[in-house]
Amino acid sequence: MTNHPLDRSQKLVITNPWYQSCVTEFWEQQLSWDGQDITANTLLPNKNREAKAVITAKSSGILAGAEEISYLLEKEGIEYTFQYADGQALTKGDTLMSITGKEKKLLQVERVVLNVLSRLSGIATLSKKAIECIPKTVILCPTRKTLWGPIDKKGVVIAGGGTHRLGLFDAILVKENHLALLDNGINDAVSLIEHSTRNTQDSFWEIEIETEEEFYELLKNLPNKRPGVIMLDNFSAEGITLLLQSVKIPEGIYIEASGGITLENIKQYANTGVSALSAGFLTNAAKPVDFSMRI
Repeated sequence: MTNHPLDRSQKLVITNPWYQSCVTEFWEQQLSWDGQDITANTLLPNKNREAKAVITAKSSGILAGAEEISYLLEKEGIEYTFQYADGQALTKGDTLMSITGKEKKLLQVERVVLNVLSRLSGIATLSKKAIECIPKTVILCPTRKTLWGPIDKKGVVIAGGGTHRLGLFDAILVKENHLALLDNGINDAVSLIEHSTRNTQDSFWEIEIETEEEFYELLKNLPNKRPGVIMLDNFSAEGITLLLQSVKIPEGIYIEASGGITLENIKQYANTGVSALSAGFLTNAAKPVDFSMRI
């Protein structure tokens, strides 16, 4: 599904400076945790000797993380060759890639490389399974309940999903705690959105709704700024179906279901009439794809 405000996948590419900085900072942080490799320094005093390693899949899944790993290995001066691309299916025993570089450098990056490939591929594998359950007219997005933020979201994108917001900076999303701090709840929120200066070409607004009364109240007084998303939070699938059958949704307004969505009930929610689903299980319940690196 294209041109949906919750699909910001074009921003999760290494050529985007913001995403590139996210990946670089993550990489540097991960490497800093290990500090000096005293085992390699003790056993391998020759710092300049080169070695070659191969990474193989020990379980099946959808590959994700190849773009990020390629960029990071280039930064480290490590040569690499991928036999598979992001989005392709892997089976147990497949050789994913080969890498060549200084022996100590290979040992230093080994665990981070495997962690990135394992986690992102696990997210992509679960996301692909979920996306295959729903109509193509519905976009499936992760939430911000992620371990690695936008890097995790990239795994969902590789499977064909959307992104939702990339962070707090990315769009106006009015949640229940925001409404609790406003004297007149939704009415105040709408007014403040109207007068906000946040109106870039790719921005959008979203308001989280928890009751039918809030839903009808918002429909009577929608912000003029478009596009806009109404999030139906923790509604039942049946309740959403009945709610959307009772009204005509204005052009430029998108309906999202969120809260309590699982792989078991995702098909029900996808057939309620919404255009988007967001679910934390895509990143929180993903089983990593197992990889190993051998020199």
